[in-house]
Formats: sequence, structure tokens, C-alpha cells
Amino acid sequence: MRTPPSATHHNFTASTSAPPSTALSIYLASPLVSEAEVNQQGGLLQFWESEVNTGSALGRLALNILTAPSSSVDVERAFSGDRMSVNYRRHRTSLATFRAKMAVGSWFGTPLLSDGAEVVDMIEGKGETEKPLDID
Repeated sequence: MRTPPSATHHNFTASTSAPPSTALSIYLASPLVSEAEVNQQGGLLQFWESEVNTGSALGRLALNILTAPSSSVDVERAFSGDRMSVNYRRHRTSLATFRAKMAVGSWFGTPLLSDGAEVVDMIEGKGETEKPLDID
């Protein structure tokens, strides 16, 4: 592990006008940091958080990467309903309607929306709304 950018490395903080490539090359030229030193600070996230507190732009980048949510779901599977929602028969669907369909689709089968009868009632004006929803 390389030494993180810190106040001891000049031209490395966010307050400088050095381009990111200079900050990265300074970081890559720095001596390695031992795993024990990282663990002493509480782990990898705390290590980079301390670097962010010194004004390190690279520390902020490292935290953004390390804290990005992960998913094991393929992109095709995650958005498989999109193609069915906007097809050649529904090409004039508005953006708001498309978003509503995708949201309702993601709620379906959860405690928030256990079955489709509630949605049908809302659309037909039989639910808790006073008038039918204009979905198109």
C-alpha cells in the first residue's frame, strides 16, 4: 500500500492548482504504507477519511470509490422491465409515466404494495384518491 497524500506532500492538497495527474504521480512515487499503519488508524475507510481531513483530493476520490454501492445484479436484469415498458406500442409514453411505472414495478410484491388490486383501484378512482389518476 502506498503512502496516502497528506500535508507532508506539498502540491497534493485540494487547495493547490496542481492538476490531478500531478497529485497522482506524487502519490505513486510515495513510499508504501504498511497494513499495520492502516489498521492502526481503524481501517481503510478511516485511513482515507483522515486524508480527506488534510484536504487531499485523492483521499476524497478514494473514499468515493471505496464507498460506492455494489450490486451483484446484472445491468440487463436490473433494467429488464424497461424494454417492456417502452416498446413500439408505447413510444409516446411521457417521462413521468415511465418513471411511475418503473417505481410501481419495483414496489410490487413488497409490503409497500403487496398486490395489483390497490393500483387498479387507484387508477380507476376507487382507492383513497378522489379522482382517477391520469397516467398518460
